[in-house]
Amino acid sequence: LDRATSNIAFLQNVVPERSEALDVVGGYVDKVDARPSIFPARGRISSGFGMRRIPYASSGYQFHTGVDIIGSHGSAIWATADGVITFTGYQGSLGNLVIIDHGYGFETYYAHLADIAVETGEEVERGQTIGYMGASGRTTGTHLHYEVHYEGSPVNPANYMQ
Repeated sequence: LDRATSNIAFLQNVVPERSEALDVVGGYVDKVDARPSIFPARGRISSGFGMRRIPYASSGYQFHTGVDIIGSHGSAIWATADGVITFTGYQGSLGNLVIIDHGYGFETYYAHLADIAVETGEEVERGQTIGYMGASGRTTGTHLHYEVHYEGSPVNPANYMQ
C-alpha cells in the first residue's frame, strides 16, 4: 500500500509536466499539417517557378510566381493541406481562383479553374476536391496555376509538392 501511495504521488507530479510537453509537440504537429505537401492535381509541370518567357506575348520575360500543371479539362484539383477558404471567384488574369489559408503563414492559390467546388469560409482537408482544371482567365490552354505563399510572399511550390 505504501508503494502504491508513493507511485500515485510521483504520477501526480509527473503527469502535468508530461502533459505540457505533449501540448508543445502537438503544436509542432499542427504546423507540419499546415504545410502544403501533396501534388494539387494529376498532370505534369509545364512551367516552373522563377523567370520565364511570357507565354502569351511575342517577346519578353516575367517572374512566374507558381508552377503550371497541364492536365485534363475538368479533372479534380485538391487542397494541398488543411485550411480555410479565404477567396473564391474570378480574379482577372488568374481566372477562377481559390485561395486557402493553412495557418502558420502558409497560403495556397489555385488559378484558371473551370469550376469551383468550395465556398469562402469553408474548412477543407488535405486531398479534398476544391475545383476542376480549366482555362479561365489569361491562359494559353487548360492547366492549373498553383502558388504557395509563406508569410505573404510567393515561394517555390516544388519545395512542397511530393
